[in-house]
Amino acid sequence: MLVFGSKAHFDIAFQAKVLLCTHDMDYMLPYKAAKGFFHYEDTFKVFLQHGVIGRKNVEYHKSDYEVPFDLFIVSSESEKQLVVVDKLGYAEEEVAVTGLARFDNLLSAKKPETNDILLMPTWRDWTNTDQRFLESEYFRRYTDLINDERLMEMLEQYQVNLTFYPHYRAQKYFQQSLQRTNQRVQFIEQGEKTVQELLIAHSLLITDYSSVSFDFMLMNKPVIYYHFDTDRFFKRGMLRPINDTFLGPIAHTQTELVQFIADNLQNQFANNQVDTSPLFAYRDGRNCKRIYEAVTRRLQA
Repeated sequence: MLVFGSKAHFDIAFQAKVLLCTHDMDYMLPYKAAKGFFHYEDTFKVFLQHGVIGRKNVEYHKSDYEVPFDLFIVSSESEKQLVVVDKLGYAEEEVAVTGLARFDNLLSAKKPETNDILLMPTWRDWTNTDQRFLESEYFRRYTDLINDERLMEMLEQYQVNLTFYPHYRAQKYFQQSLQRTNQRVQFIEQGEKTVQELLIAHSLLITDYSSVSFDFMLMNKPVIYYHFDTDRFFKRGMLRPINDTFLGPIAHTQTELVQFIADNLQNQFANNQVDTSPLFAYRDGRNCKRIYEAVTRRLQA
């Protein structure tokens, strides 16, 4: 285990000729990821990504970096051309369609032993104080949902649990409200389980805009989207139209959402008839191998 900021961390970082990271390099390096800092510009920098790009206008434009990535990993030709080349400004030879490394474990996962449902919404950057959060539509919507009488009745009827895993910044607020909730609703604290463990163990995902929906779709499991604040969430723009990446039913009200959940329970989660081929070029569990080969080819060029 390498401790961030330790002498060993500095020693290894100084020696590294290739840097692979799922986020900006500042998250990984013990020094500033900028030209002139320990020959950073001479390393080969690979962006592994932490989710399929194509929704929110992300901050990975090539022009934003003094020293941009040398290789940008994507999951499909459409993500490469429509997003990373056309919108983010990378050249075609700087983008490799390999699939994400994190997908490989998902494809080898066994079918869930239960029909439990995972509720996993993402964060809202405008709820940045206690008061704003507690007075937000976001907090009210999800608090109302986990206390919905019809939903609680259905969970009991079908002997299904709802696992609620809020964004880490929202956990303390929802944990308090869950103390008064039906025993069928289970709260998962950050660190209790990994995200992959949760995705693998559940049969239905309810989210809003989170990229974990791609991981779930990759496993051919159904996703329901809850969109009640789309305009505000995408105030900085979208990289692709909603219907290109939000594949599955989209609920705009609590009533719609509960009905979509009911449909899935009644059909035993068999209504996942969505074509995900435009999102994933590969589903063979060999993404890591392709990433390694793409990096070595570029180094040898």
